[in-house]
Amino acid sequence: MQHRISFLFLFLSFAYTGMVSAQEGNYTIDKDAPFEFYVSGSSTLHDWKATVGTVTDYPATLKVGKDAVEGFAFKADVASMDGGRGSAMNNKIYKALKSETHPQITFEQKTAAAIKALPGGQFKLTSTGILSIGGVEKTVSVEVMGTKKDGKLVFQGSKPLKLSEFEIEPPSAMFGQIQTHDDVTVHFTFNYLAQ
Repeated sequence: MQHRISFLFLFLSFAYTGMVSAQEGNYTIDKDAPFEFYVSGSSTLHDWKATVGTVTDYPATLKVGKDAVEGFAFKADVASMDGGRGSAMNNKIYKALKSETHPQITFEQKTAAAIKALPGGQFKLTSTGILSIGGVEKTVSVEVMGTKKDGKLVFQGSKPLKLSEFEIEPPSAMFGQIQTHDDVTVHFTFNYLAQ
């Protein structure tokens, strides 16, 4: 009986190690795979969603080690955002985010994020870094869920924010009768390829 328990413990130890170490390597964003990056919120009239059309990794390499991830970063072009309600509303978004002087929303991880292995090739981590919106930089922590499959990685997560934290005046319409609320959430799903 003792041998069975020892063997089972050894097997589980190797299985757990495999779940983590299988992620190891360098990855870059898969430019041919679909991605999702959008900002959602609400207003005095309705909920809204602004989808980003262009995202690149910044810097280019995501480094996944046995126990931690380094280099998680992205750069989203503000001028590619579409709120789905026409050019007039899009222009209000660009103006609020100061796209002429600060054309990208960027995030750059500053410290290695410890990996917590989960069943089914999944893992999660908390990435802490610098988020820049409209020229204002803040240190934020983002919860990320990772999935490893067929040599690829998928990173998915979201982060609640307040526009006022980044000195952004919420866009309005109808001479101020429709007002965007301060609370928004950034959502993302990125696909990575092993180098």
